[in-house]
Amino acid sequence: GQRSPPNAIWPHPQQISVSPDLLYVRPHDIMIYSNIITCDIIAKAIERYEPIFFPPALTMHEPPTTAENILQSLTLNIHDGNQCEQYIQQTSNETYTLTIFREMAIVEASSVWGLLRGLETFSQLIYIDEQNYVVINSSVNIIDSPRFNHRGIMLDTARHFLPVPIIKKNLDIMSYNKLNVFHWHLVDDQSFPFESTSFPELSRKGAFSPDHVYTPADVADVIEHARLRGIRVIPE
Repeated sequence: GQRSPPNAIWPHPQQISVSPDLLYVRPHDIMIYSNIITCDIIAKAIERYEPIFFPPALTMHEPPTTAENILQSLTLNIHDGNQCEQYIQQTSNETYTLTIFREMAIVEASSVWGLLRGLETFSQLIYIDEQNYVVINSSVNIIDSPRFNHRGIMLDTARHFLPVPIIKKNLDIMSYNKLNVFHWHLVDDQSFPFESTSFPELSRKGAFSPDHVYTPADVADVIEHARLRGIRVIPE
């Protein structure tokens, strides 16, 4: 297939205005600031997005030595009075604004979940041009909020067992699409792969095999992976 054109943000924001002029971005050298940097959700998101901004497998050049139009920083600010929520809820506010002006990018939101969605949008604005320079539009104004509070997918691992790493990859893809609910169809008549500490015989006799089970630690691992990406897990 063909590569997406610049500014192909998904889902499309509620309001977006971008200029055709570009800023250079120094590979692996964006100064990122936040007034909630101690929040584990934001701190780990910043670490996670570094290789998304700058994919290790791609060739990227430093800006020309004479260039002055270079993005200087990215700021993630949460509005005063809001805290580091640990788990996203159905009623959580995911609204955010993203502005690029005078070589600075600013994402603002009233919750950490809005900051996550804005950070994802910022990652989609960055691209590598035909000369292998990393660039981004020099003037951007985005106001965005989800149309639906519940945006999710369902995986049926009772009928078709999926290893935990594959489930995590699905959660990663969900976060790129700003989905926020993982409906985990964990057990059914066809198989019972969850290892219950109270009723261990359920998985011993109900799983496809001893290798096709999810331990309580596996389930906790999936929930934590989802939490850091602003995704609720609904097991069933």
